[in-house]
Amino acid sequence: RRLAESAFFTLAAADPDELLIELGVDLVVASDGEPWLIELNGRPGGRLSGLAAADPARFQDAATEALARPLRALAALI
Repeated sequence: RRLAESAFFTLAAADPDELLIELGVDLVVASDGEPWLIELNGRPGGRLSGLAAADPARFQDAATEALARPLRALAALI
């Protein structure tokens, strides 16, 4: 929960002119329920990002939604 809150407040305080649309978070949950952060990626890339670059009119909305959905889920936990 502390990790989710920290991420939420950090993102909420970000400069709106520097829109964050990609953030890769790799974590595991131990058998005792504790989350362990493995890695953060500021630009994880991905198939939709490549497609959006190649054909923005067709894929940009899907790429943006795929990247925003996890952030909305994280915010809902708080």
